[in-house]
Amino acid sequence: MNEIKRKSEETVQACKDEYEGKKQLLDYYTDLEKKKLAECNHKTDELDKLIDEYAEQKFKKHKSDLEKMYRKKNRELSVAYTARNTALLSQLFSSIIYAAVVTLLTAAKSETFISDIKDFFISFANILMSISNTTINAGKSAAVICYRIDNPTAQNILYWIMTMLIAMLLTGLPVLIAYFPVKKYILWYKEEICDSISLWVAVITLAVTIFLSDEVKILIPINLIVINIITHLTYCGFRAYYRGCKKNRGYY
Repeated sequence: MNEIKRKSEETVQACKDEYEGKKQLLDYYTDLEKKKLAECNHKTDELDKLIDEYAEQKFKKHKSDLEKMYRKKNRELSVAYTARNTALLSQLFSSIIYAAVVTLLTAAKSETFISDIKDFFISFANILMSISNTTINAGKSAAVICYRIDNPTAQNILYWIMTMLIAMLLTGLPVLIAYFPVKKYILWYKEEICDSISLWVAVITLAVTIFLSDEVKILIPINLIVINIITHLTYCGFRAYYRGCKKNRGYY
């Protein structure tokens, strides 16, 4: 019985020793595999880093080449566009100048148009003179109060001072009131519609009223200069309405 027990214990111990040896061998190979896996992962990371660096270098080089090609092409297109635009503008303004010269030469031979020009400026001068006389008379009428002063010298000085102040006030106030709308209109015209279209409209309107001055006067018995002004103001109104509609729809 003791012998059997002893042999069993020896067998169990031998199994334990064998298991321990295999376990140590397994741990050794496991550690070895872990080291190899770590080395493999490290090499993989290095390769990924090298690939990323190479890809980034290739990308930067390709991007730089594309940017150079873009700048070169952009310069070429810009030069071509500038040259073409300059040629078109030269042709356009040459045509406008030619049309304006022909129109003015024709206007110089049109008795009706010359007569209307004279009438327009004469009427404008008469209106200015009438306004000036009215304001001076109003100033004199208001300055009559100065006659209540007993001193003749002071009376005369105050009279003319009052006359000039009232005349300046009556003249300057309407000018001041008209100054700001006119200034705003001029700025709007420069920023919005001061282009070749407006110039062509003005030249064509002037040409029509000159070449067909007699016919226009028969249809519309108004001064030709006034007709040109009204026509251009009407054009400005339509242009402003058109641009306003486009702005409301988000085109600007």
